[in-house]
Amino acid sequence: FFSAPSADPSLCEMLRAIALAACLGSAAALSMEQSLYPGRFGDIVFTSEPTSDESCHLVMVGVGKAAGPSSMPETSLAPLAAHIVGALPTAFPGAMPEVATRVAAAASALLTIVVEGVTLADVAALPHLSQIVSEGHAVRLEPAFAPRDRVSAAVSRMTGTTPADHGIASKAWIDGKTGELVAAFSAGRDESAARVAAVSDVVAQSSAGRALILSLSSDTQLAAAAGTHPSLARDAGASWPAAVVSYDADTRSLKPAQLGSSLAESIFAVSHEQALAALRAVVPAELAQLDTAQAEVAALVAELGGFLVILQRLSADTAVAPLLADRQADLVTLSLAALAPLKANAQAVQLVDAALPQLLAAFSRVWGDKARAQIVLTPADADVAVAAVEGWTVVGAHAFAHAASEVSKLAGCDKFAVALEGSMTTAHCLVKNNRRRLYEEAGAVTYTSDQLELFQVTLWASILLVVVLLAATCTLYNMEVTQDSLLFSKGKND
Repeated sequence: FFSAPSADPSLCEMLRAIALAACLGSAAALSMEQSLYPGRFGDIVFTSEPTSDESCHLVMVGVGKAAGPSSMPETSLAPLAAHIVGALPTAFPGAMPEVATRVAAAASALLTIVVEGVTLADVAALPHLSQIVSEGHAVRLEPAFAPRDRVSAAVSRMTGTTPADHGIASKAWIDGKTGELVAAFSAGRDESAARVAAVSDVVAQSSAGRALILSLSSDTQLAAAAGTHPSLARDAGASWPAAVVSYDADTRSLKPAQLGSSLAESIFAVSHEQALAALRAVVPAELAQLDTAQAEVAALVAELGGFLVILQRLSADTAVAPLLADRQADLVTLSLAALAPLKANAQAVQLVDAALPQLLAAFSRVWGDKARAQIVLTPADADVAVAAVEGWTVVGAHAFAHAASEVSKLAGCDKFAVALEGSMTTAHCLVKNNRRRLYEEAGAVTYTSDQLELFQVTLWASILLVVVLLAATCTLYNMEVTQDSLLFSKGKND
């Protein structure tokens, strides 16, 4: 190239154009959003068109009806919660939502109540919840992932990331290495489930273990998703004052599934009788006469009444008093998962409606006037009833192929498509998805989102530098060689 007697001007123009395109192209590639399908997703994903009343909303309690944004991404809840409790919002990739300016930071505590199975369309029939919404501000939450799964949605809200980063697309999946069904959060698998720090981890870490973190739900996985994850903090996480409380269906009682060494187990162990007595003390008698022999009703009573009992014990415990009285904000999450299967039970829904103001009042009595609360109204998981075909396993809204052959997978995709023809459910075959780089197949290399981003930066930066170097070399080679007017000028004789 350099020994050529002359260079083609059109070649230089082409190189300059390529250099400009590389600059613009590299910027576009770096800003491109990662695929929403992470590892642990099926070969087929089933989705159904949501109805207009299936939106998820955040109700900011007691902030008034001033003008504000009507929607925000579901992933904005994590930086918003961090802002309210005075933690580090920049620990999350999402931008701070506009509604953050309407909530005073450095609250004494933040309570988040997630009501599964109730949407904003149902509020009109619920007088107490309707009053809470009228005195607060409701914001529509844009979903981070489809199809919606309540465990995946909870992790997205807590981590401020999509499943492409936190890696949980559903409550369970088929392990690509062992072929076994694995729950998102199960005993002994916290390290594999928790890939990204949640807001509870950030608050606990930034407070050096001085913040009380409490997560309660009858759904073990929802309780774990909103709690702390010691595997991300190594040895320090075991000593944090954090409690993950879930429901034991065999004994019909609440038990701590995870407990910091500085907390007493007796505070968080609540029997069915204790929870029922606490609930009957604050709601009308006719609403408390539910048939607690039903498993779902007993779980709902445990969530509502058990939370009241735990709050009473926290305020009376002298060992916990310093945690409640310090200037470090605490984080409390109550996920009412037992209501979703009881949505058709009008008495159960009215019971939750009557209990919500009592829960908020009890929370304020423990943490004072500076405590803040928010309610997440979210629809129940869509019931995607898809019958499995031979050679496939259906888990929720995902289908996993037994054979690794691409031909058999494509054949299975065709079978599901034919079976679902004419229904409201659509089968998305992901066999040929070029972005399936995070899938955990046996013997395959697994890459994290950070590694993929670093690869993209290195690749496009290298290409850009090479093209710019070639363009500069071509330009220098084609410069006209003439004598410099200053160096070769002749002086005038006076």
